[in-house]
Amino acid sequence: MFMCFNSIQCRHEKSRMRGCRKSLLLCAFDVLFSGPLSRSILAKAGKELQTECHSDPVRKATNIRVTNGMKLKCKYVAHLVTPRSIDEYAKRIKSALDCAEVLGVQSVALPTLGAGE
Repeated sequence: MFMCFNSIQCRHEKSRMRGCRKSLLLCAFDVLFSGPLSRSILAKAGKELQTECHSDPVRKATNIRVTNGMKLKCKYVAHLVTPRSIDEYAKRIKSALDCAEVLGVQSVALPTLGAGE
């Protein structure tokens, strides 16, 4: 199934990232990197990801932090500050997709967000 957001074409796919160096991984921001997805990302990317994430200010308009992919198979990681409502999630994901377009990425990995343990 394909969907389009501005000039980004989206396809639902159940798989791992393919390693495109022009890709973005979208994840919920966890300050302590204590959630299961955050821990997994940090283990693969290396501590440099956490350091860069903490040094990058949250973009107030979008509630997103963008870091390099470090050792991950993606060029960027967009860290969404976890919202309290589903409507706010939709707005932040849209902002992240807009950010992906500005960064010129060709693919976006969107794992399950906010599902807890």
